[in-house]
Amino acid sequence: MSRTSLFTLLLPLFLVPRGIPQTEKAPPGKAGKAWEKLPGIRKDALRFWVESLAAPGMNGREAGTPGFDAAADFVRKRLRKWGLASPPGVKDFFQPIPLLYLKLGKPLRFLVDGKPLKLFDDFVPRQDSGDGKVSGRAVYVGLGFASRDLGVDFLKGKDLKGKIAVIDRDAWKGLRSRYYRLPLKKRQALRNKLFRRGAILKGLAERGAVGAVSFRSTPPHYSPRSGRFRTGSVDRKGRLAFFEGVQIAQAVPPSIPGMEVTHRVGRNLVGRMVEIEVHLFRQARKTFNIMGVFPGGNPKGRTLVLGAHLDGRGTILVDGKPLTLPGANNNASGCAVLLEVARVLSLRKPKLRNNILFVFFSAREKYLAGSRTFVSRPPYPLSRFLGMVNLEGVARGLEEARGGLVVEYPPGKEEMAGLFRKAAFLAGLSCIFHARAPSFGADHWSFHDRRIPFLFLHGDLSEAEFNPCAAPPLDYGLLLKAARAVYHLTLTMGRLASKDSGREK
Repeated sequence: MSRTSLFTLLLPLFLVPRGIPQTEKAPPGKAGKAWEKLPGIRKDALRFWVESLAAPGMNGREAGTPGFDAAADFVRKRLRKWGLASPPGVKDFFQPIPLLYLKLGKPLRFLVDGKPLKLFDDFVPRQDSGDGKVSGRAVYVGLGFASRDLGVDFLKGKDLKGKIAVIDRDAWKGLRSRYYRLPLKKRQALRNKLFRRGAILKGLAERGAVGAVSFRSTPPHYSPRSGRFRTGSVDRKGRLAFFEGVQIAQAVPPSIPGMEVTHRVGRNLVGRMVEIEVHLFRQARKTFNIMGVFPGGNPKGRTLVLGAHLDGRGTILVDGKPLTLPGANNNASGCAVLLEVARVLSLRKPKLRNNILFVFFSAREKYLAGSRTFVSRPPYPLSRFLGMVNLEGVARGLEEARGGLVVEYPPGKEEMAGLFRKAAFLAGLSCIFHARAPSFGADHWSFHDRRIPFLFLHGDLSEAEFNPCAAPPLDYGLLLKAARAVYHLTLTMGRLASKDSGREK
């Protein structure tokens, strides 16, 4: 054999990435889950995690339902089995999140000058509405609050005693830029004081108002096909929607009755007699973030968060018929990567300086309630966080990434993105990188809001499950590469010294 031929045969051995566990073959004669004892990222393991979390018995894993609870228990048992620890202040791997099941009651009435209007065509109850029957003269109150930081007082000179307050949501358009120019701490204080669900109605009730009506000129549209809507959204025919089902718990107890009306009705209410009757059925429920930590050896070390949302949309209406979305790609695939990285870490037991915190978020589909709860009650100080890696829909590639994944990171925060470029190269993962600030729609937003660096790894997030027969199959080869890249990034950031791991200014 010539030297050239020998070199060609041996070259692949030298190109195997160091630090990334490769897929081992199961011992001959052993079937089933023989991979559980093998310390390498494995495709059959990833397939097992995805199929387990997307199984029919999970019923789409909607937060606050038995299906999600079953998935959460499945994850917790694995974390406990692998010897991961429950983080400080977190009992048995579960961080509770309060939820609320809300449903329309009867009667529901809205009258203007004695003339009844139609439910859904003209009005729906506000989700933060109190129960009861009230009447009074309508008074315009703008956004319904006063704020020195924003330089506005919509209630100045308003006599609200015994009146119905008319809230104009369009007034926010003139304040949006002013709000985002405020320092972070002031924005957080405003959110806690004014923008919690029920806070506006409570403030109006303290001024003597007996009820409230809100409207906007361009309400968001919803699609029964996707299930993406909230109360006050409108369909193509202009009919209002009321979201019945599990949602985030109301921070402020219900006070006065409130209605959401169409712009056509709301703009003509001031000065007229309005009568409101609202009855809503409420039931408290709970869900949980599931988290486990692989502790670093340095007591003064920092913490890297690996996160993926475990919850799905459950059952929605598609063309008028109920359809349970298994959530295999979105987001059993992201959770599978976390489980596999945790399994391999527990077997290999690498010596790391920093903590690796695995977080399976709940209630991502409920206005990010899970990640927002996490950053408001973190198990470690937020100032000690290295960063957050969020995975979502990583088993279907995108054409723009040559069949691979998109990696988003905050502008000016290049350090984590640079480390992941190397990890992706070693894993053979095709990626395209975008520096962009996140929109309110994925769990890394909650971390970005607290100025924690993030990486958002995602593939094709289109709603392929709406037509399961036509949905492309999951790409487990892509999922394997993504898991290897995340594992390599975990080792790299877990070994960073304190002088290397300072948060970028």
